[in-house]
Amino acid sequence: MDNLNLDQLYKKFIENFNDEKECEKYKILFEKKILNEKPFNSKNYQTLDIITSNYPDKKIRILDYGCGGGRLTFYLYSLGYRNIKGCDVLDNYGKEKSNQIDKNNSLFSKILNEDNIFSSCKQFSENGENLTIYKDKSFDLILSEYVLEHCHNLDGYTDECARLLDNNGSAYLTFGQRLKPVENHINTMFVHWFPKFILNFWLDVFRKEQGGSRYYKKLLNLKSVFYFIKLFNSKFKKVDWLTPRYLTDVNIKFYKRRKKMRLFFNYLFKLKIIGNIIRYIVSYFSNPKFIIYK
Repeated sequence: MDNLNLDQLYKKFIENFNDEKECEKYKILFEKKILNEKPFNSKNYQTLDIITSNYPDKKIRILDYGCGGGRLTFYLYSLGYRNIKGCDVLDNYGKEKSNQIDKNNSLFSKILNEDNIFSSCKQFSENGENLTIYKDKSFDLILSEYVLEHCHNLDGYTDECARLLDNNGSAYLTFGQRLKPVENHINTMFVHWFPKFILNFWLDVFRKEQGGSRYYKKLLNLKSVFYFIKLFNSKFKKVDWLTPRYLTDVNIKFYKRRKKMRLFFNYLFKLKIIGNIIRYIVSYFSNPKFIIYK
């Protein structure tokens, strides 16, 4: 059991949710590991490192915007960030997704004695209404992991972030982007670089079982990293692009796909002088990481 990483322990924790004795055993081991292991032994290792390094004050008010199953929220809570909320869009995603907030709240209530940590938020509409239940300036930090590639109104999303953040607040955002050679949801190299009519034809033929172009049109709104740099700079006081810094800190064991390619690029990144140039260029074709400051 000591060989299990944080994600495996968390999975065991959830699987044994209704077995009080087993659940408590995994909870104790999980909390011991996350408090004493750095680098963090988790798929979220970079996010956890960025947050704990840049935001050491554990009293800050945090919103996990697009929280999904609540794993990141749980990890941060276990690290001592207790003033934290999570929200996710539920409409148009089916019954299973609609039950997720209730599942998350049940977990936190039973295991951590915390109620109403999670709530639902609205789609990113264009009519100027608030998208979450929270009041203006409710948070010091907003987190969104792999959310923006699913937002069809990115202006609405960033405006809501600006509304929710306190005057000196900031947001940490990591997400998929169009220039990455392999888009994780489509999972075929370069096909999303083609014009829409070619991409849609390809999706209708080779991703028919998943729903074809209609499904992916609803699921994805891919933009380039240049688009996001321009968008963030238009709405926030300072934009810190972290991607080049963290490309050399990729933990291969948490990636199931294209490990040989990742190892090859990791080798190139560590070369003297030329490694920095390669890393900077590759950053434009990788999933970006940003901290944006209000």
